[in-house]
Order: sequence, then structure tokens, then C-alpha cells
Amino acid sequence: MLGLLLKYGYVLLFFGIAVGGETLFSLALVAALFLSLRYLSRLAFFKDLTLADLHGLVPYLIGAMGLINLISALLPKAHPTLAAVESWLPLEVSQHSRPLMLFAGVALLQVMGGLQRRKEQAWYVATLSLGVSLVLHLTRGLDLHHSLVAGMLLAYLIYYRKRFYARSDPASLVLGLSTAPILLALVMFYGTLGLHHHHSHYLWEPGATAVSEAFRAGILIVDPHLEPLNPSAAHFLGSVEIAGWVARLYLLVLFLRPVILRKRQEAPAKTVQALFARESRHSLSTFALQDDKHHWLAVEGRALVAYSTRGAVAVSCGDPLVPKPLLENAIVAFSEYARRNSWVPCFYEVAEENLPVYQALGLRGIKIAEEALLGLPDFSLAGGKRASLRSMVHKISRTGLKVWRYDRKNHPDPRLDEQLEEISEEWLSDKHLSELGFTIGRFSLEALNEVHVFVCGTEEKIEAFTSWLPFRQEQAAVLDLMRRRRSAPSGTMDFLLANALLQLRESGVVTASLANAPLANVDRRHGPIEKGLALLFENMNSFYGYKNLFQFKNKFAPNWEGRYLVYPKGVELPRIAYALARVHSTGGFLNLLRRS
Repeated sequence: MLGLLLKYGYVLLFFGIAVGGETLFSLALVAALFLSLRYLSRLAFFKDLTLADLHGLVPYLIGAMGLINLISALLPKAHPTLAAVESWLPLEVSQHSRPLMLFAGVALLQVMGGLQRRKEQAWYVATLSLGVSLVLHLTRGLDLHHSLVAGMLLAYLIYYRKRFYARSDPASLVLGLSTAPILLALVMFYGTLGLHHHHSHYLWEPGATAVSEAFRAGILIVDPHLEPLNPSAAHFLGSVEIAGWVARLYLLVLFLRPVILRKRQEAPAKTVQALFARESRHSLSTFALQDDKHHWLAVEGRALVAYSTRGAVAVSCGDPLVPKPLLENAIVAFSEYARRNSWVPCFYEVAEENLPVYQALGLRGIKIAEEALLGLPDFSLAGGKRASLRSMVHKISRTGLKVWRYDRKNHPDPRLDEQLEEISEEWLSDKHLSELGFTIGRFSLEALNEVHVFVCGTEEKIEAFTSWLPFRQEQAAVLDLMRRRRSAPSGTMDFLLANALLQLRESGVVTASLANAPLANVDRRHGPIEKGLALLFENMNSFYGYKNLFQFKNKFAPNWEGRYLVYPKGVELPRIAYALARVHSTGGFLNLLRRS
């Protein structure tokens, strides 16, 4: 407890100085801090925190400094204080500092997110803005405590300069550099033309021209050397200043936005297919080929990482596809690549056998699922462990339903295709959701050409279908889509899967995966954040039926293997959980919440 207080107490004291500096306020703040930390120290989440995590608070303090700048710029200082400053500052510097103070405040608020992502451009903007803030708080009424805060933050940025290395989006930088002169010209043209047209509505100081005052008001955003004579003229002069602000904010967004990957397939398609053929040891590798992911080569082209980004998180789809001796190299390379782009790296549904490699690198793992695996050479419906399944299969077989393989690639059937589409649409409608993604397949007739498809029904009517994705050089297959009509007899899916497994065995497939059951056999939670991650999957169960899936798959008496989420620190889990929800839901996170 004392350690936490020492770690975080000075941060709140620092903020207390920033917002007022009064002793009473600071003492009240420390008291609130102490009581809060007494509660928070009991949470396992805070055991993950180290002194290095304080770096994560600094962007928020810089944002608070930006807010202070805005307030200082908008609220005038008391006249006696300004008089004291103006006695030793020439040219009314204290009055002219207000626009610069306003811009410095907006800039600090704007770069807060960039500093969290360790953007190099954000560091430059923040350093310049804090330097300006330090000086301006002195010139606007001797705000020594505000200047002290700005100076401390500036010293921090200079001392920890090497922490800010992430690049911004190159395309945005080019666009920003090319757009800047255009915006400058537009603001100047707008201001010059308007001031010239309304020349008689202003009282001009000697030497002032439409061009010079458009430059002062729109580009420099300082007090112009003219006075409006009516409200209309004052409004136009204000619009020139607003145009200058809009141009600045637009350029800041371009310079500081995160890296955007526009290519869906960075690695050559042939290389991706070759690595998949050689290194697809686990079922999740089948989803690595899908076009909802980026493909990145590492370890001199011998490793492939399929990943998606949401916000500042890069989610790897399973383990990297790489020879086992090079797995550690691939993990390190992808983690460094992610951090260079200011992303938090995480690996979703890592195989249990590979977990020690991640842990040896200092990464954490939390069990989030178990995968149901079947050895098909020994698979049969005989024996006591599959007695309930056998009974259901016999029951459905007496209804006249049959199961057969649909080779759509070589023998497409338009009538059958139409029924498959009907079943899929009805299934999605019943569950009130759109197609999910990332580690769950999406239905399309074209996608069925490259997978194993089995249908259940009669010659007149199809009741259900499943698709299986091949991997491990066609020696293994993983269950993907599994959909049926709402009017299908109870037990139809048991019947369909059992027969599909037997037919896969006859075709030479050695291993079948019934895919993952999220949260299956997961009973250990390390803290509130990890419990929150479990709660996310629990809520998703309400519309996708994960619990029912586990019970259904368990009828086949599979071997269960753990699957893990691997991440850097517990403090990153909230962002990672949010990113996972977004990569799985094609309709977005809010759509996911509405349907849960």
C-alpha cells in the first residue's frame, strides 16, 4: 500500500498544483487518493502495475495542461496582475499571447492520443506547445504554478525522448505537407478578398492592408491592426480567425493520426499459401488466409503473422506460422513491429503447447477457450462414451434424412445453393446478428468451393449443412459453419456432424477439430480485468450460444486442448478486450452490444 502511495501520490499532488496550487485543495486531493488506493490495492489488477506504468499517465497530464491553457486564454486575468506584467513586457505581449495560448491548449489536447501511442510527431508538437505554454503563463499574469507544471512536463518529454519513436501514417504526412500551402493560400485568399470588399467597414491603422491583416488574423491569429465599425464586419473578421483554426486542426489530425494499413495482403499470395501448407499445425491457421486480416512476413520470410488492428491494438490470429525452432524469433519480431507502429501486440487463441515460449519472453497468458479434437482413425459411434450421440443418430436416421458431401467446385447445383442461402439467412435472423469474423467463417457460396461441405436432408429439402476447413496439408479439418433450419428435427446437427466425421475419415482426414468452445473448462480468473474479459464472452454467449456449443461438442467425447490469449500486461486488457469484440463483429462494437 505504501509503495502504491509513493508511486502515485506525487502525480495527484502535481495535478493539484496545476489546477490551483492551494494547500487545502492539495490536501483534500491526497486524502481522496489515499482512500481510493486503499480500495484499489486490493484488486489483483494493480499487481500488474510497475513504475513504468506511470508513463501512461503523462499524456493525460499533458492533456490537462492543454485544458488549463484553454481556460487561461478564455478567462481574462485581473487587471492589477496584468499591470505588473505589462510594466516590464514591451509591445503589450501579455495581451497578444491569448491566441497563442489558445492554440497551444488545442495542440496539447490533440496530441494526447498520439503521445499514448508514442508518436514522434506528437512529441515534437507537445514539446513546442509546452515550451510556448511555459513562457505564456508568465506573460499572462505571472502564473508561476502553471509555468512550473508546463516546465515539469517539458522536462519529462526531453528526458524520455527515446520513448517516442512510433511513426505516423506516411500517406497522411505527405497529404499534410502538400495540403498546408493550399490551406494557407485559401485562408489568405478568403481573408484578403473579404477585407478588401468591406474596406469601408473597418478603421485601419497606418500601414495596414487587406493582405497584411488577413495574414495576421488568419495565419498568425494575432490582433489585427484594424477595428470593425459594425457587427457584420466583426463577424467576418472572426470568421477569418476561425478559418485559420480549422486549417491548423486539420493539419494536426493528418500529422498525428495512427498508421493506416491500406493493403489487405502485404505478403505475396503464393508465399502465404506456401507457409500455410508447411506450417499449419493448428486449426486457427486456416483463418489466417482470410481477407479480413493483414499478412506480415518475418524472420527473413520464414514466418507469417495474420493479424487485424482495431484502434491501438494488433490482434494476431493464433500463433505465427513458422517452424517451431523459430517461433520465439517470430513473436519478438511481431511485437517489435507492432510497437513501432504504436500498437499493443496480442496473440489470440494461442496453442497450449506454445504458451511456455511466450511466457519465457515475459508475456502473460489467460486461458479463454478449449479446442475439441478428434482422432478420426479411432472415431466411431460404438462404446459407452458416445452412447447418447449414437442414440440420437439412430433416431434421426429413422426419419429418412441423409448426409452427403456437396462438391460445389466441380458439380455446382443452383437449387441446392438457393437452399443453403435460405438456411444461412434464417439462422442469422433467428440469432439477430450479422456474420461474425476473424476466427469464425462467413457464409458465401464462393467460399464453399475450397472447403469440405456436407448437407443433411432429402432430395427435395435440405435441413442443415456444415463446412470444414482443411489444414495440415489436407490431413486435418476444422469445423467452421454449422447452420440449420428452425424447423429441422431436434438432433439433426448431431446426425449431420457424426456422419460428416465418418465421411472425412473415409476420405483420409486424420484429425478433425470441432473448433473452440470459448470459456470451456476455464475456472480461474486472476483479477477484475480478466473477469471482465470473461464477462464479455459470457454476454456474447447470449446471442451466439457458446455454452450450448460446448455441451453439444462434448457429446462427441473429444480431447480438449487449452487455447490462450497472450498479452503484454494486465493494464492493456481493457483495450484488448474492446479490440477483440470489434474484430469479431462485422457490424461494430455497438452493434454487438445492442444484440447481446
